[in-house]
Amino acid sequence: FSRLNFIYTLLSKRKLRWFIEQGLVRGWDDARFPTVRGIRRRGLTVEALRQYMLSQGPSQAVVSLEWDSIWAINKKVIDPVAPRFWATEKENTVKLTLNGNVPVEIKQNPRHKKNPDVGVKDTVYAPVILIEQKDALSFAENEEITLMDWGNAIIRSKSTSSDGTVTSLTADLHLEGDFRKTDKKITWLADPESSKQPLISVTLLDYDYLITKKKLEEDDDVANFVTPVTEFKVDAWADKNVATVKQGDFIQFERKGYYRVDAVRGEGENLHLDFVHIPDGKAAGLASKNSPVAAPEVGKKGKKGGEDKGANGDENKGGKGKESKAAGKDKSSSDAPTPNQTSTGSERTAFSNATKGFAIPITTKMYNVARVYGEEPLNPTADTKMYSVQSVYEEA
Repeated sequence: FSRLNFIYTLLSKRKLRWFIEQGLVRGWDDARFPTVRGIRRRGLTVEALRQYMLSQGPSQAVVSLEWDSIWAINKKVIDPVAPRFWATEKENTVKLTLNGNVPVEIKQNPRHKKNPDVGVKDTVYAPVILIEQKDALSFAENEEITLMDWGNAIIRSKSTSSDGTVTSLTADLHLEGDFRKTDKKITWLADPESSKQPLISVTLLDYDYLITKKKLEEDDDVANFVTPVTEFKVDAWADKNVATVKQGDFIQFERKGYYRVDAVRGEGENLHLDFVHIPDGKAAGLASKNSPVAAPEVGKKGKKGGEDKGANGDENKGGKGKESKAAGKDKSSSDAPTPNQTSTGSERTAFSNATKGFAIPITTKMYNVARVYGEEPLNPTADTKMYSVQSVYEEA
């Protein structure tokens, strides 16, 4: 059986060890590593891996594959059983105050709306809620939005700072409104000061590929293709229901994606959890977060035996100039296509029906290639009982 290669992925243990020795990763079980322990820590299930290998079938061809298929299979495995929670980024969190007499309530909602076997969770309702800055920025005054698992609300006021950051919002609940008619449906969390219910501090982790090139060649130095930043951390608040999860569990933060519980630290008020984002197979989530790698420097050996173009556009093959090229064997032949000599292109005439019909003048820089069957038209004998129809290009 052949080995399966993946884009932007190193399978050489020697090169992977180099990343560990340079301190670019934490160990062989790092979520950025293609080791079994690494991809399991990233959130890949054994069942998804088994299904993916069976879908590939036996083959001796060495191929380089995209990551989308294996993560799409993994999503199908974890989606039916992953409980749903909410999380809000800590940076520039916005308080939204609901006008009127809004009581503090705790209601039970399903952890998974399509699978009641996953269980229920406590949802806290309060007159002041926390929402993310990017959601607040998108709101306009008197716009109707939907608070998920609650109902509609109409934005009444929006306060911003001098730099445009939203500092606070007020809104009126409009529970009679139709959620199907709103464009923005947001997650939210009850403000702890208003609800007297705690929130859980969490860190959301996401990763990029370790290298910036899809496939390293044999003579490529891995040090020249290291992605500058491969780990991204976001501090957030999560609802208190996440306190029940254990390391290795799979969950979904709605509107953010699927996550695996990577670490649980502390307890009580000091409880903190780390969650690793699990790709879902979509192109946006699998695209490299790093800018495209710059072109190789002039004079360095390339993929085609050292060919490289200098600043003046001339080819430089291993230090040999045009003189050495002229001294080589002349490969021209009378049978070879003749390129057009003028920079503006040559003019020739084509016909609408190959070798006959009305003339079409053409100006082109492409090679003149002789017809396979010669310039004389072929008149094959047709053995048919159908009516003979004269060509529209032939004269009557």
